[in-house]
Amino acid sequence: MEYQFEFCVSCYLPRALELASAIMEGHAHDDDFVIKLKPGANGQFDVVRDGNVIYSKAKTNQFPQPGELDEGLRTRISLETSRAGNPCC
Repeated sequence: MEYQFEFCVSCYLPRALELASAIMEGHAHDDDFVIKLKPGANGQFDVVRDGNVIYSKAKTNQFPQPGELDEGLRTRISLETSRAGNPCC
């Protein structure tokens, strides 16, 4: 699975890193998982998964939530957070 965030770096870098981090946590042990960060046009914030645009801020006028980008991710993040004090490996 590959995610690509294409975004205006001067506007949305912190937001892209936050969402990429949340997705990465949900796939911490997936061998075939890739996240790419790509500078985009002014004001742009698009997310592409496996070659398909799954989220475009231009269409929604808001930012995606992690669960909108990866179905079921919210549950996995909750499980990881509840085990935060325990090492995973």
